[in-house]
Amino acid sequence: MAVNAKTARFDLVTLDDSEALMTYDRVDPGTAPEGIYLYEIQHKDDGKPVFLQNNAGIGFYGSLLINQQLDVGETGLYIEDGLGFTGQKCSLAKYMKENPVQAQADGQQMGGMSQ
Repeated sequence: MAVNAKTARFDLVTLDDSEALMTYDRVDPGTAPEGIYLYEIQHKDDGKPVFLQNNAGIGFYGSLLINQQLDVGETGLYIEDGLGFTGQKCSLAKYMKENPVQAQADGQQMGGMSQ
């Protein structure tokens, strides 16, 4: 069963130079607010998170919420440096307050992965 993004507690992580939220659970895409993008993390055989995808079937590691759209393409986005775990917990509301939603580009759908 998927968790509600608005009520779940997340680990605060870094991805490149951006902060993001991560949970080891699947997040219900319908609960991601406008301006927050939801991706699923896939791991390698050794358990290390390596790809961001719209829907990770085999090798699901967790869910990532971030305030910017990432180009995951058809095969996923390789996480070259992995995720940086800060050791802090964070709610979605606090994350959105500290990391304002970026402006929507024309024609881009915001808020969650495709269903």
